[in-house]
Amino acid sequence: ILSLQTIVSRQVGPTKTAVISVSTIEGGSAANVIAERVRLTGTILALDEEVHQTILKSIQARCDAFSAIYNTDIDFKI
Repeated sequence: ILSLQTIVSRQVGPTKTAVISVSTIEGGSAANVIAERVRLTGTILALDEEVHQTILKSIQARCDAFSAIYNTDIDFKI
């Protein structure tokens, strides 16, 4: 989530408008067990289509990187 929040501040110009919101986190049912699956949902808002595509590519790149680093599968869907 922290990585997603830096996309707008670092990759969207100051004259462009964009927002990335993570609004739900669902995963697991026990306090002392690592969940097999976790689901994040949210919204991506941009007034410019080019900015929107840049954000999508950045999110996919982060998913690919975290998947490799943590040896797991990340399925990013729009």
